[in-house]
Amino acid sequence: MSINDGVLILAFQGEWDVLLPILRDCPHLVNLPSEPKGYTPLHQAAWHGATVPVIGELLLLGADRSITTHFRRQTAYDIVVEKHKRSDLEYLLFPQKVTIAQLIRKVVATESQLFDAYDGNQILVDHYNENYS
Repeated sequence: MSINDGVLILAFQGEWDVLLPILRDCPHLVNLPSEPKGYTPLHQAAWHGATVPVIGELLLLGADRSITTHFRRQTAYDIVVEKHKRSDLEYLLFPQKVTIAQLIRKVVATESQLFDAYDGNQILVDHYNENYS
């Protein structure tokens, strides 16, 4: 079984204690969609009514709240509203707009190879974050 298949199966089964360590090591898989429905681990967590720490960690690992399933075009928020009506999860999963400062921070954190110590771009990013965040 491939790691992709393993991630999707564990998310489908709600095996968060096993899945989260895998996603910590392979965060690029956090938005992996299932076929044919397009459920990501965040969609599955919403469907299972996972705990706040599970949803929070998926979001910290880069889970995208705005991804929709293929057929019903549901976000994780839509699933929680329909299935669980839990205000704590609704709050965490409500689709949010990303600010430019958040986007810059994410790029700097995930693509650090683009910002060498001598690179003027890093100076600009630091200046922007200090003055406009």
